[in-house]
Amino acid sequence: RRFGPVYVTLYGEANHYAGMPLYSVYQFGIGGEVKYRISPALSVTGFANVYNVNPMMSHAAYAFMNTSSYGGYVTIQGDRLGVDLGAERYYDPRIRGWDVAPIVTPKFKVGEVEFSIPVGGLIKSQMDNMNYRSHQPPPPPPPAQEPQRRHW
Repeated sequence: RRFGPVYVTLYGEANHYAGMPLYSVYQFGIGGEVKYRISPALSVTGFANVYNVNPMMSHAAYAFMNTSSYGGYVTIQGDRLGVDLGAERYYDPRIRGWDVAPIVTPKFKVGEVEFSIPVGGLIKSQMDNMNYRSHQPPPPPPPAQEPQRRHW
């Protein structure tokens, strides 16, 4: 729905995840997005998704399962190039808690087709990897070596 420069989107969702024969999950959710278009080249968007369960069935299936999240981003769009920049907070069932990821999505048009490449997850994994390495204790010093003795 559009209200002047404000766009509002609401939705409902129902998912059934069937894993092993004795384990299946029914997930119900609601969500929405509010976008304020400041100019043809600049807009601000806020979004939220809420689900009754955030299941963790396996690490292989994790990327394909929906979880609760909220966040916002700014879109800068030209005739051919654009980018979404922002942040998202999402529930991660692997750690049983909330985590934050950047939203960085370069976009470009070729003719009438628009391509977008979300690289926020890649940036987050690199930042987490650097943070993990920076909090590691320094390596232990090499064992002390006895001085060489000369035999005459």
